[in-house]
Amino acid sequence: MVAYTYLGKDFSNRFGINFFTFTIDSVSIKDICCDPHALYIITVKQGKNSWIVNKRYKDFFALKYDVEYGEDMEFPAKTWFHCLDPTFLENRKEQLSSFLQLILHKHSANNYITEESTIWKFLQNNDDDL
Repeated sequence: MVAYTYLGKDFSNRFGINFFTFTIDSVSIKDICCDPHALYIITVKQGKNSWIVNKRYKDFFALKYDVEYGEDMEFPAKTWFHCLDPTFLENRKEQLSSFLQLILHKHSANNYITEESTIWKFLQNNDDDL
């Protein structure tokens, strides 16, 4: 079993492949089959490697319930209709970034993040990223 440690802003590629960090760099709007939605572009850095993962709000929402720690975690509210206003999306991007940092810090404090963990799988590319 491989274990990883989240380093947040203290990350350096000199630490090696057992350490990682992430940033939500931007938000893009995709319109697939007349279903416009926002994609949050996440850059994950692990050692000298990096990759980009695209996630929708619903992916973060599902992650919240998969890793719930028993207390209320600050999480951006769901909207009933797609709100694609740039200011709204930028604010939501910051809130989702804070949420992800919080769960990574809490999880790293309890134990290492393994390849099998829900959090690590969330940070990987997968076929349903769009």
